[in-house]
Amino acid sequence: MLDTVAATDGVAAASAALSLTNSTFSGEMPSGGFAQQGDGQPAAPEDGQAPPDGGQGGGGSFGVDSFSVLGIDPTTTAIGPLASTEVTEGRGFDADDSDALVALLDSTYAATNEIAVGDVVDVGGSDVEVVGLLASTSDSADTAANVYVPLRTAQTLAGLGDVISTVYVQADSVATIDAVSASLAAELPDATVTSQSDLASTVSGSLSSASALITNLGTWLSIIVLAVAVLLSVLLTLSGVGRRTREFGTLKAIGWSNGRVVRQVAGESMVQGLIGGAAGLVLGIAGIVLINVLRPTVAASVGGQELAPGGMGAGPTGGGGCSRLRRPTSCSRRRSPLGAGVGRVPRRAGRSHRRGIRRLARRTSQPRRSPAIDRVSATQPAEARQNTNPHHKEKNMIMADLEQTEPRIAEEQALYRLTAVTRTYAQKDRIVKALTGVDLDIMPGEFVTIQGPTGGGKSTLLQLLGALDTPSAGSLLLEGRELASASAKELGRIRAAEIGFVFQGFNLVPTLTAAENVDMALEPLRLEKTERRTRVAEALAHVGLEDRGAHLPSELSGGQQQRVAIARAIVKRPRVLLADEPTGNLDESMRDEILMLLESLSAEGITIIVVTHDSAVARRATRRLRLARGVVQDITT
Repeated sequence: MLDTVAATDGVAAASAALSLTNSTFSGEMPSGGFAQQGDGQPAAPEDGQAPPDGGQGGGGSFGVDSFSVLGIDPTTTAIGPLASTEVTEGRGFDADDSDALVALLDSTYAATNEIAVGDVVDVGGSDVEVVGLLASTSDSADTAANVYVPLRTAQTLAGLGDVISTVYVQADSVATIDAVSASLAAELPDATVTSQSDLASTVSGSLSSASALITNLGTWLSIIVLAVAVLLSVLLTLSGVGRRTREFGTLKAIGWSNGRVVRQVAGESMVQGLIGGAAGLVLGIAGIVLINVLRPTVAASVGGQELAPGGMGAGPTGGGGCSRLRRPTSCSRRRSPLGAGVGRVPRRAGRSHRRGIRRLARRTSQPRRSPAIDRVSATQPAEARQNTNPHHKEKNMIMADLEQTEPRIAEEQALYRLTAVTRTYAQKDRIVKALTGVDLDIMPGEFVTIQGPTGGGKSTLLQLLGALDTPSAGSLLLEGRELASASAKELGRIRAAEIGFVFQGFNLVPTLTAAENVDMALEPLRLEKTERRTRVAEALAHVGLEDRGAHLPSELSGGQQQRVAIARAIVKRPRVLLADEPTGNLDESMRDEILMLLESLSAEGITIIVVTHDSAVARRATRRLRLARGVVQDITT
């Protein structure tokens, strides 16, 4: 076949090669096995029959080592796979090596297997001396085989006679390549003829497919990442909205005006937007720099060789084989792997920031005076002022000395007076009556509990008493002032100075310390900084948490968090304390602590109004009310 190729018009030179694979078995097969037949051979099991036991079988340990072998003509190394290699150590083939047991090894394969020049390798059961090491002249390609031997040596070791697997052809010129390819295909109809342009087209197609695959993969990955980001943002937004809604409700309850809340949110949003924009700019620049440094590319090369102008290969599908050395069923050329570097953007590092309510109010030289009430507390007996809470020292709650603008209210006058109070809500196409004609007086210093079924109007009544809502009809007086007709601004001033709120869920800002949460209630009063610090310290000491001011809510127990909430309610020195299920989230021991604290506050002259479902809590009050279907009943015994 080589002579036929060489005699074809337009062929300048031709070189034959034989591609082989050397496989070596080492170790031992499992011992024992099946019962012996009459001729001494083990009998194979029939269908469904398991191998016999009784110690006849044993374990085995073996391995198979294989490497590629390429036989080439030492006299025509300028054509074929060695044309794109260089000798890095030792020597190459010469004309005297045609029948010699010598070999050239790929330098990478030699280094992996710790083989050096002068060593011998087992090829087809024969010891072959390593005379040189080769490396590809292209950085993007490997050599065509692990071991190179002379063609005749390969044929002898494989026992294949004159069989060859590949013929490398060099045409006279580039212009005659197509004609030479056609002539070879006609002369050798059973052979596969591939020209350099065919190989280039194959590589280009592979590169196009790889590029399309990477593009599609990138598109889908982008879509997936975007979908995950949107989902996470939605979840975080919902969580943040729920949390901030509770915070806004708390701020409104402790007296913050709508404008102040809006300014707070706007300020936080602007700061967070600036931080996010700066972080995004930094990450974007870092990504650009990283991509420019990595420069991921897709590359490929025709395996093992660089064909000279007009080069092509042709080979018949020969057969044959031996016990150690087998001829591959098809001739393939090794190609360099396609690869792309994928960079990993470092995760943004940053320290956690405590966000929350910042003190934005202007400071004035004097505390703001309440225009409507006398803030001087009545003198009480020492027994009544005694603190009954075992968890803190005996203290008295000192009322603020604010300027009087109205005559002192007589002690016998009711703190709250409700007359025919009704509250209705429009719900779709019907009117819901939460309260119906409530008549109720609550005296100063009383400890009142309100019980009743869910949906009976307890929360509605508490909102009316706390100046968070106004009645639909009727009269609601707080120390003689009509709340039903008061403006929103006036109601905000009353909440800020005279009413303290305690919630079932504590409603502490998680990013603020206990002292900062308590200080939130003083923001609308515009007190001096020194006065605010003094009041916060006194309030925390009053609830037995003087050593917990610097702790975050997550570092406090449930009972301690509720005591912080109570300190926030009393730091403004209010006339009335409203509590909605203050022990609902606490165990029995913590519940008793909070009740003892509420009792001590009541003894100091603060009016306590508690909404609860717990009869044990209700029995501790001096007066018990029941609210059902919008109607209040006094059930004190």
